[in-house]
Amino acid sequence: MADLQLTDIRKIFDTFVALRGVSLEIARGEFVTLLGPSGCGKTTTLNLIAGFIEADGGEIMIGGRPVTGIPSHKRNLGMVFQNYALFPHLTVFDNIAFGLKMRRVERAEIARRVDRALALVRMPGLERRYPKQLSGGQQQRVALARALVIEPAILLLDEPLSNLDAKLREEMRVELREIQREVGITTVFVTHDQEEALVMSDRIAVMNCGMVEQVGTPAEIYERPATNFVAQFVGESNCFRGHVEESREGVVVVKTEEGLIIRARSDRAWRPGDRVQVAIRPEKIQVGESPNRPAAIAAVLERVLYLGASVRCLARFHQRKLIASLPNVGPLARLTVGAEISLGWSEEDVILLPGDA
Repeated sequence: MADLQLTDIRKIFDTFVALRGVSLEIARGEFVTLLGPSGCGKTTTLNLIAGFIEADGGEIMIGGRPVTGIPSHKRNLGMVFQNYALFPHLTVFDNIAFGLKMRRVERAEIARRVDRALALVRMPGLERRYPKQLSGGQQQRVALARALVIEPAILLLDEPLSNLDAKLREEMRVELREIQREVGITTVFVTHDQEEALVMSDRIAVMNCGMVEQVGTPAEIYERPATNFVAQFVGESNCFRGHVEESREGVVVVKTEEGLIIRARSDRAWRPGDRVQVAIRPEKIQVGESPNRPAAIAAVLERVLYLGASVRCLARFHQRKLIASLPNVGPLARLTVGAEISLGWSEEDVILLPGDA
């Protein structure tokens, strides 16, 4: 049985359709991320689960029980907000203990559980400090401890890392995931940051215009996007439009609008004449100094972006811009702008999508 189940959830604000039939099942202990651009419906979905707003249609079940009409404070959920929502006039101890006091838990039990929560988030000994005396990362941990101390059935995280600087954000991604695994709590995480979703999630639900476009593991979402939106939103892709020339024994031959012939491996049944979109990730493209390699196209190198561990090559093929990413090693990292280079890829690395995807 799913720990959290959403079935055909719909929500309208005045004339704006926020959700258009969202369905999703999350297993116990699973870490699932709602990923998408601003306005796609991910925070609305989280607020519906939390009980802050009510759906206009569909059903939400927590632990196998419908929660329609049940107020937020009776759903046994823990919530961490984007701005942490800590009480500035309360100490760390009292911030974490707040939910337990509202539940009239005995004083000795409160002390025991707060101490355990502080140890869990690696903050023992800081219970007497106030939020203004804490760093952003420490405040985030206090908010997490406050959500976990009530021992909720499900943990809801609304972009809790967005206010941290880049380095601390990377550290907290790993630490937050380790804590979640240690506790074993079912978690729904909202973010618009694709890298964050890929690093942290068991599964990702990519949302767009109030709908779930694809649900899958990080590898499935990145390596085999189901729609053009997913291919473009999660990571970068070099995209071509064209039609199928031939499809036989899992090998599909596509002719692009530029006249380029691209071969791809695909389990899907394609027919000659089908309109398709071809996507190739930048890191899957091999860059060579000679344009005469077999199964490669000749392009002009227009710019090289130095990123430390990697180098991005911006090239032009006819009127199309192409991006290749390669490790910062060897002579290829010192290619000359304006030179003619070759760009190639493997059939297995080509992603095929319907032309109307």
